[in-house]
Amino acid sequence: MAFVWLATSFNYYLITFLINTFKKVYQSAVMSSLSEVAATFISGFFYVWFGTRASISASFGLSLIGAILLLSYGLGH
Repeated sequence: MAFVWLATSFNYYLITFLINTFKKVYQSAVMSSLSEVAATFISGFFYVWFGTRASISASFGLSLIGAILLLSYGLGH
């Protein structure tokens, strides 16, 4: 469980830190905040419907896909 907390905290603060490096800072900050609100609501439904284990596995899988896309596409585009 400590690993889950560490990975989640690291990714959350990394995204917050990297927002300043994007070309459109304000648009990136607003979109990041809106995505956090949407993710909070959607994750609540996922926990109820699928349970904790499946929800965390799906979240890590989605994060892995996003990280691969971010690494392949890059931050500056």
